[in-house]
Amino acid sequence: MEEWSESWSPSAAVDGERSPDPGASSEAFGALANEVRVTVLVRLVRAERDGETPVPFSDLHAAADTDSSAGFAYHLRQLTGWFVEKTPDGYVLTDAGRRAADAVLSGAFLDKDGARRAS
Repeated sequence: MEEWSESWSPSAAVDGERSPDPGASSEAFGALANEVRVTVLVRLVRAERDGETPVPFSDLHAAADTDSSAGFAYHLRQLTGWFVEKTPDGYVLTDAGRRAADAVLSGAFLDKDGARRAS
């Protein structure tokens, strides 16, 4: 990883692009590496578009269709801070959460036939 970050230079960036932090990026993508967490982001972005935010824990848990509320709470904690903010009335997306959910909904992670890309 150090080689990559040392080889990157600000002059190679597009205007407005920040210097990459491979460690932070890896942590953020790791937080998204679970279907329950992606389901939460999609539910929140749809609620936001419908003007129905914040979304209570119970609604997010139901959308994720998981058996254990403790297990679901763990997944929600993995998103909190990076992609989701907790408010007194429920949960809302951060800017990063909105961008991640929009990428999922755009089909950015599907191949041209609409199937999952190989990992």
